[in-house]
Amino acid sequence: MGSNDKKKISKPLSIIIVVFAVIGVISVGYLGFKGIQSLLGNSEENQNVATLLENAKENKYEGEENSNVYAEEKPAEVASEESSGNIFVDPTQKAPENQNETPAPEQKLDVNNDGRVQITFLGDSILDNFRGETGICELVAKELDAKVYNIAIGGTPASVPRNGSPYDDTFDGECGLAVTKILAGKITIDHIYACEAKTIISEHAEDIKKSDIFVIEYGINDFLAGRMRVNMDDLNDPFTYEGGLRMMIYDLQAINPNAAIVLCQTTYIELYRDNGEYVGNTYTLDNGPGTAADYNGTMESVANALGLYIFKHADTGIDVYNFNDTVLDGIHLNENGRAIYAENFSKFLKTQVIPNLHKGD
Repeated sequence: MGSNDKKKISKPLSIIIVVFAVIGVISVGYLGFKGIQSLLGNSEENQNVATLLENAKENKYEGEENSNVYAEEKPAEVASEESSGNIFVDPTQKAPENQNETPAPEQKLDVNNDGRVQITFLGDSILDNFRGETGICELVAKELDAKVYNIAIGGTPASVPRNGSPYDDTFDGECGLAVTKILAGKITIDHIYACEAKTIISEHAEDIKKSDIFVIEYGINDFLAGRMRVNMDDLNDPFTYEGGLRMMIYDLQAINPNAAIVLCQTTYIELYRDNGEYVGNTYTLDNGPGTAADYNGTMESVANALGLYIFKHADTGIDVYNFNDTVLDGIHLNENGRAIYAENFSKFLKTQVIPNLHKGD
């Protein structure tokens, strides 16, 4: 083979070598860029998680400086992302992805090791006003053969009154947060007025803490009082509905990390004046920060953000179609309404919550 033949061959080879070299440089550069981008992404994520952890540990209250602040809450999916680093959340407590799917019966666990599931209800007059055989809590206990404590207090909201104090050493205000603070040993039982719940807590506080399920049924009084729903600068602001719920939940999770927590939205309401004039309903009556439906939306945002179970307004069985047959005074349920609510709630607990409870030691 002559020198001219060698030249003919070496030229294509040179071109091939150059092409591969260029591809190699581009690949290394791209991989290096993606690696740096990945590191930056992880750094930002870690920074966000660290900030959330720090905020969760501090639990700072803004108090009066946010008294005139009102802002719409972020969509549930945004709130969920922002709360992913919350140290109070038990990830194993999340509701099933498909809450309409009934788990297999063999998943049911006896958590309390006494033959019965133990449930503690925290709420307002919807639960407190009726404590006999036709009360919601009593009906649920009978349907599920459960041990039940009803520590609801009529007339109370979840949030701290604006003229009250949320701090442990100066706490002032009868509300749902007061009840959980008492159970957590942060304040004394003297912070709530004489009622059935006070007696029950006084006698059974230690047993209540061992509950397998805590039910939080609050919202109608926050709505009626026109409490701010959420403070976007401080989601834990206890003067707001969302903040009150969150702080109650944090207390209960600290008391019993293995307990399931269920949030209950308000039932359908219609309000009339004394002269019979129609005022509005769940979806139309706005008391300042929003309608009762808006408060239900805030509760759902909290449930989504913290991975909790939620018994929705639409699942209570109380609606515009059977309102006259189920509601006493526009808000409180009559005997028929309580029976319907208890039946639906019992079914919800039996299919969605109880099968997923943690097994006791």
